[in-house]
Amino acid sequence: MIVDDLISIDVSTLEDNFAVVKYIIRADIKKVIFHDPATIVYWSNGEKTVVKCSERDRFDKEKGLAMAIAEKYFGGYSKFKKCIKNAVTVEKKSETDKKEEC
Repeated sequence: MIVDDLISIDVSTLEDNFAVVKYIIRADIKKVIFHDPATIVYWSNGEKTVVKCSERDRFDKEKGLAMAIAEKYFGGYSKFKKCIKNAVTVEKKSETDKKEEC
């Protein structure tokens, strides 16, 4: 399979101190339930976040928890996507680069 685009992530636009973020998230999660196709997260403040994979996707606990965390801390999936879009740049490969991969 040939990849047409190179994706690079500008980590400077992401959280600088990941250890602090990881601690806050871990302390904020009260309970997680994985019930295919849904991941349900109960937060320490009494809120609940439910995310579901689509019928096209295969249920994945890790992705479900990651998306629930993203929804909680970014205020929704569309805001999360916007943050990722701002952090990721896509560079088109030249025809020469594509030929070298074959």
